[in-house]
Amino acid sequence: MFKNVILILFLFSVRESIGQKWVDTVYNITIQNNITYGSAIDFGGNLKSLKLDVATPIGDNHSPCGRPLILIIHGGGFLGGSKQDGYVRNWLIDFAKRGYTTASIDYRLGMFTTDKEIHCNITNLFNFPWDCMNETDSIEWYRAYFRAVQDAHRAIHFLINEPAYQIDQRNVFVIGESAGAITSLGFVYLDHKNELLSYFGSQNTVKSPNKIYDFPCIQTLGFDTSIASLTLDRPDLIGDLDPTQNRNFTIKGIASIYGATLQDLFTSNTYSKIPLLYMYHQPNDIVVDMNRNKLLQGIESCAASLGSCGTLINRPMANGSQAIYQEILRLKNIPLEVPEVTFEKTNNQVDCLGQLLNPSAAGHSIDNYWTRTLLFAKLFAQKIEESAACYTTTSNATLPSIKIFPNPAKTKLYIDFLKYDEEGFQFSINNLSGVTLISSENFRHLPKEINVSSLPSGVYILTIVSLKNRWNFKIVID
Repeated sequence: MFKNVILILFLFSVRESIGQKWVDTVYNITIQNNITYGSAIDFGGNLKSLKLDVATPIGDNHSPCGRPLILIIHGGGFLGGSKQDGYVRNWLIDFAKRGYTTASIDYRLGMFTTDKEIHCNITNLFNFPWDCMNETDSIEWYRAYFRAVQDAHRAIHFLINEPAYQIDQRNVFVIGESAGAITSLGFVYLDHKNELLSYFGSQNTVKSPNKIYDFPCIQTLGFDTSIASLTLDRPDLIGDLDPTQNRNFTIKGIASIYGATLQDLFTSNTYSKIPLLYMYHQPNDIVVDMNRNKLLQGIESCAASLGSCGTLINRPMANGSQAIYQEILRLKNIPLEVPEVTFEKTNNQVDCLGQLLNPSAAGHSIDNYWTRTLLFAKLFAQKIEESAACYTTTSNATLPSIKIFPNPAKTKLYIDFLKYDEEGFQFSINNLSGVTLISSENFRHLPKEINVSSLPSGVYILTIVSLKNRWNFKIVID
């Protein structure tokens, strides 16, 4: 009897120490701050160095393919915000404690303000620089959003190509709040050529912003030394980075926290399995309306009622979380393949003045961080794949029935197409820095045997190329 009690106590303690995998915060972690993941030209023509923070668990027994990755994207109206903002930093820490590699990013901010003199005597309502949200046209919002999407792709490629982070490219997840959620939705679902808007291409040069915006909107926000120093042309953005290409990773899910879409993202896709979608929103959000409305509509109304301010000009229409949910249900009934969606909302109806007087009632916030986060942590956990086959596909080809085995391998690796019509293939094995270590000329006979005995233990990318297609697979050598 005593032995049974000891065994039960031991099993209970083990269960408590391990926790529910990918859900409970059980690991100690390490954090690296301000790592450069790339550089790019911002809206005003300046080359910006892009930074991220990374957190990793200590002592986790992860798959040979690596850990799942969570990319976290901050809000701030595409004018401000930081990778170290409150919720963002909490998610970085808490999901690393759950066993993920987590990264929060800074991305390019800023838009051209109007040449008109539009001023509000409420200089900073709800921590938003009111004057600076009067843009030269609504196109500026689309271009700011697209630059952020591009930078998210830069961050992902940097992270998965860095062996130290040990990331499983099959298991990528994204969390975004506010403008970061708008970016996250674009990063996840903007995957098809049909979704590349003309706004992302070359546009007419803007007029110089009005001088009243020089100090508050250019110098204070750190975009440049003055309006006079800005480059006013608007070049093609897609040529810099096309987010529909080189998607050699698989996104399994996204958490959109009071987010919205600025474009149709659900009628065209290249996914074999569309990533799940979790959304949270409050009905009294005055920054991003839960329904279909112009961005910042509540801020504008608040400023008008409290400060006799006029209209914020040149804001785009956006579909908030409830509008997205209704659109997904509509598309599902067509029927069209759509994301598996979970939508949570509150009954918070506190008005603008009430939110100013009681910030805890703010609609553009999370009512209970732990409750909401725990739910999408559980949703994410159900999607994590931990099989032995480590692979990821590019977006420019449909994955055929390809078998790569054994994986991990020791001395021999085999390629077999279980069913495929093309004839003639080449392969190469590259390290994560892109250096080719083994390659072949044209081969047709399958299975193809590859001698990998010369490769040190580690993670590599196997690339298979035909006349029409290209596929990437992550392989592990023991």
